[in-house]
Amino acid sequence: MNSAARRLFVAACLMAILWWLLTYDTAAANQDLLGPWVVGVPVVLLCAWLSVKISPAQPKNAIRYSAIPRFVGHFIFRSLVAGLDVGYRTLHPRLQLNPGIVDFPLALPQGKPRIFFATVVSLMPGTLATELTDDGVRLHVLDTDADIVSDCERTVRVLQKLFVEAHP
Repeated sequence: MNSAARRLFVAACLMAILWWLLTYDTAAANQDLLGPWVVGVPVVLLCAWLSVKISPAQPKNAIRYSAIPRFVGHFIFRSLVAGLDVGYRTLHPRLQLNPGIVDFPLALPQGKPRIFFATVVSLMPGTLATELTDDGVRLHVLDTDADIVSDCERTVRVLQKLFVEAHP
């Protein structure tokens, strides 16, 4: 199967799933599971064809789907570890907090990968991306003595595998 046909097939499958999700409850309530597909099949095919025609063949910074499970595992693990750490620091009698700003140089391409990194880091407990610069990202952290740089480097490595850089 060539690239265009594969893209059309994937788009049609995704559109069909979306159509099914949107119409299932109504169809099940009416006990007519095939009825919505009378309109759905042409809509799915038209939307799939349009999405393939409109979108570029190799979008800049496309996502490598095979890397999504690793990213999700990394994100969940890092969030749990950071959440436990923040909880411990918050409940500890001496409050071992040393908040401050850390500048982290980013080895990710401009655009979506950097924005995604800033968002992911901000969702992890104890860090907040405050500014994206040409060189990297400025982070507000709860503890400047913690090894924030190695945590961020691990996240960058995972994101480098997640995003496919387009080649002209």
